Amino acid sequence: MQLRILAISTTSKYPSVSYKSSDNTVISREVQNKFDHMKNLIPMVNEVLPSPRAVDLIAVDIGPGSFVGTRIGVSTARALSQMLDVPVIPIESLASLAYVDGLEADLICPMIDARNDTAYAACYSFIDSKLVTNEEIGRASCRERV
Repeated sequence: MQLRILAISTTSKYPSVSYKSSDNTVISREVQNKFDHMKNLIPMVNEVLPSPRAVDLIAVDIGPGSFVGTRIGVSTARALSQMLDVPVIPIESLASLAYVDGLEADLICPMIDARNDTAYAACYSFIDSKLVTNEEIGRASCRERV
């Protein structure tokens, strides 16, 4: 049986929620109201879930990103986890972006705008289909390579 996963992301300007059913169907919602996460998050969860008990696992984005947004997402995920008696797992924003390029790339450097002319960044590689940071395998840091 495939896990039914509820994914919550509130670390950016726009909150988003996705649900993967046991047959691998994915339903996603994103609201384009900047930083209005508290108001929109639970209604979005209600939109994507077929029923309250249709979840085996909750994944929540832990950043980097908006501090307040991260707190809202993590608090909501933990509350739902306790109510539904399902585990919650943290997902790092930059690591999840690294998977967009597939499992073959030698160097992947996802970046997220941190505003004020700064960015969040990390460098990763895939070794045997496992995502690793360049520091873990003794390569130059992201700052040195980019």
